[in-house]
Amino acid sequence: MAHRHILYVFIISVVLIIVVISFIPEQVPEHFVLDATYYNNTVHVSFTDHSEGTQSVTMEILGMNPTLQRTYDGPFEDVINFGSKPRYGWEAHPVILYLDHQDMGMITLKTEIHEPNSTLPRIIFSRP
Repeated sequence: MAHRHILYVFIISVVLIIVVISFIPEQVPEHFVLDATYYNNTVHVSFTDHSEGTQSVTMEILGMNPTLQRTYDGPFEDVINFGSKPRYGWEAHPVILYLDHQDMGMITLKTEIHEPNSTLPRIIFSRP
């Protein structure tokens, strides 16, 4: 019974992700670059907008106590004191950006923190 419940939740999650991604214009992934890399107890976060239309960005890093939230006037680079590597993996600490873009409106980007020389995590694009 529990396996069925997990399977249903997984299927619904996949369908929702597909639906949300289908509403994102095709040019969005090529306009934005988001990276969050862990170096010696700090996380280096950078956001670039090749379209130059980002008016403001709010960044959240979940799983920190308290949740970190910062606001920027556009593309940015920032270094956050994080402490030691997380006990339950980087998946427990997603980096989420809420963008206000002059042409595309509100867009949300989500990625995971990664270590140097590791595989880059994907960036999930959605509309709030």
